[in-house]
Amino acid sequence: MAYTSITEIVAPSKATAGSTVPVTVKVKNIDTVAHQLWLIVVFYDCYGEMDSFISKYPLVSAGQTVSYSGSFTMPNCGTIIDAFTYYPVGAEWIFDNRRSKDVDLVAAWSVIGSDISLAIHLAPTIRDWQIIGSDISLTINISPVVRVWQVIGSDISFTIHIAPTVRVWQIIGDDISLTVHIVAPPIPPDEEEEEEEEEKEFPWLPVALIGGGVALVAASAKPKKIKT
Repeated sequence: MAYTSITEIVAPSKATAGSTVPVTVKVKNIDTVAHQLWLIVVFYDCYGEMDSFISKYPLVSAGQTVSYSGSFTMPNCGTIIDAFTYYPVGAEWIFDNRRSKDVDLVAAWSVIGSDISLAIHLAPTIRDWQIIGSDISLTINISPVVRVWQVIGSDISFTIHIAPTVRVWQIIGDDISLTVHIVAPPIPPDEEEEEEEEEKEFPWLPVALIGGGVALVAASAKPKKIKT
């Protein structure tokens, strides 16, 4: 039989990587007598390792609700807030109750509006880019990983240097001009005995172009397939 109810975890449902996530946990003693409790609250990093940021040992009267607050730095992935309560039996702490809340990772960069001019150097990781509007000019150097690029609007012009990986491009609109330089990882030297069969591949990326007046120029460090 549980002595406590973790009634609420107050925290944002989404956060950007590196931001501070404030958390408040409310615990109620649902028994008819007072109890000494241990409340511990954790989150998980991108490797699944837990890190605690609230640890309290309150004496809670029957029917009383207590709340405690803390915060953690959002990792570069979605995470889970886990709150646990324990009660003492002798020298041991016995598990009593648990409550969880998900915190999703949101896109780190979003450009929305008109008449915007930006020169941006980003490192090391931006997961998603979204550009919505008109009369937007950008010069962007991004390294090393961009997962998704989405461009929606008109009169958008940008020059982009990206290395080494972009997974998905989506471009929707009119009068969009892009000059893209994608620097691929260096090609390892071929083994001598396999020299005649080795092929080099041009690293084309998934690209969706929808609309009129769209111009795209792409360059890569990798050569096309060559058979000897």
